[in-house]
This record gives sequence, structure tokens and C-alpha cells, in this order.
Amino acid sequence: MTSTTPTCPPLLRDQDLWQGLQHAGCIRVPLLPPSAVDQLLQAFAHFHPTLPSGGFISSTYSPDLRYKQAVSDCITEIVRPHLDSLFVNHRILGAAFLYKMPGPQSALPMHQDWTVVDEDRFVATNVWMPLVDADVENGTLYAMPGSHRVMRGIRAPTLPFCYSGHEALMQQNMRALATKAGQAVVINQATVHYSPANLSDTVRPAVTVGVVSAPARLRFYYRDKQRNDQRLEMFEQDDDFFLRFDNFHQDIFLRPTVGQAVGELDYADPPRSADAVEALIRQCQSLCPAPSSDAPPWQCA
Repeated sequence: MTSTTPTCPPLLRDQDLWQGLQHAGCIRVPLLPPSAVDQLLQAFAHFHPTLPSGGFISSTYSPDLRYKQAVSDCITEIVRPHLDSLFVNHRILGAAFLYKMPGPQSALPMHQDWTVVDEDRFVATNVWMPLVDADVENGTLYAMPGSHRVMRGIRAPTLPFCYSGHEALMQQNMRALATKAGQAVVINQATVHYSPANLSDTVRPAVTVGVVSAPARLRFYYRDKQRNDQRLEMFEQDDDFFLRFDNFHQDIFLRPTVGQAVGELDYADPPRSADAVEALIRQCQSLCPAPSSDAPPWQCA
């Protein structure tokens, strides 16, 4: 795996922010005014008059397509003007509420988001916006800057990650991204991240919006583990694909029943020895050392 950055049209209007996102794979920026945060909190209460007793929940986990689409449309309508002022040459895929109930079961495991575009030509991001101040106590994001350039394998639910089995080692070298309500973390979908449990005594609501390069076709990879080879199928999908799982935690591991199969490719699983993972961590740290005290505020400390 090599530390490369794809060449593609800018996805952010501000050149410094774009270079920062390309370099580190995550930036933190002011985005939403208090009025928009209030609207989103009201929408969260409207869609969730009762809350579960614990856990990490995404609105995309629901089997109710009408609910998921209504949530996505509502969030997108509120945040679109602010995203359009930040992004350029972009397309919004959809939106969801992510919320952590208090308790140890609300951690989000370490992961990279699935490969959903041709990452040699385009960029796919998630824009994560907490609706209350997010910190270490209530489960803010942690990320490994530079990992999008180093850990560049294809990512899918049926594929292992290059650091599988070494998550504890990775966590020791990741950075907490304390984020105020109204700020946003723009994170390349290849950047390694996770969030610990919400150990406060109140719910921690947030929204996430997928934003990709405008010309990019949405794609999804699938490996049939019953086969004796390492072939991957690639499917092109409509932008609402990620809302259409009836049982999210089961269906993501099944061959898609929607979309168009457009090809197959050989794909060897990445090495996952402790030495290999340590080398990847050192490479990330070399590319993206911790910011100095006079670093621009958008750099992820």
C-alpha cells in the first residue's frame, strides 16, 4: 500500500481547506449557525419521541424506508445551503441521524467507510455534525490523519481491513476530535475512525451527510465467501442505495438485489501482521504529525 492522493477536481471551495482534506483526510470547520442546530434538534425530537435505553443508533438502521427517506430529506433541506457554501463540484448522497445513548454499549467500532466511488479519480466524504458539544466523555470522533493515503485497499462489508485484529494498537495512536455544536468534521471515507462510548448522562445526537465528487458513480463491492477465489463483484448503485437495506446489519453482507453488476476483479486481502500495522501507523504519523500550537484551527489535533 502506498501513500498516494488521487488527483481530482477540488471538492471544497477554499483551497487551504481542500489541501488540508487531501493531506490529512479530515478537517474540522465551522458550518452551522445556531438556528440550523436548533432546527436539527427539533427534527431529532420530532422523529424520535421516544429513545432506546442504550446503544449507538443510526437512522439508516431502521427497516422503515419512509422514515429513513423523511429523515434524510429533512436534514438535507436544513444543511444544504451551508454545505453548498463549503463544497464545490459536489453531490449530496443523503443524510442520517447518528445518536449515542448513555452507556458502555454506545461505542462505534473502528472502521473505514466502504469504498463507494472510484477513489483514483474522485473523493467521497462524510460530514459529521454533532448537535451538542462532542468530547471524549460523550463519544466524539477519533481519527488517524493520513490513513486515507496509506490504507488504500478496497473496503466493503465482506472484506477484512488491513488492521483487523490490531484495533487496540491503532486506538493508541488516534486523535480525539473534540467538536462544538455547529462545527463539522469533513472526513474522507477512507480515513480510519471510531468513537468511544457516551459516558455522560444525556443522549449525544449528531447528523451525518454523504458528499461526493459530482461526476462520481456510486459503487458497492461484494465478495461471495462461498467461492474459492478472491474475486470481487462491483455494482453501480443509485444514490439512495444505503437507505434501502431492510435489515441493515444482515443485508450488508448479502449480494445486492438492486443496482447493476458492472464487472469483477481480483483482489488480494491486505497483510495484517502486527509489524505491518505498526509500519502503517508510523507512515501515517510521518505524513501527518500532530499540529503545532499555531496550526490553523481546521487542522485536526
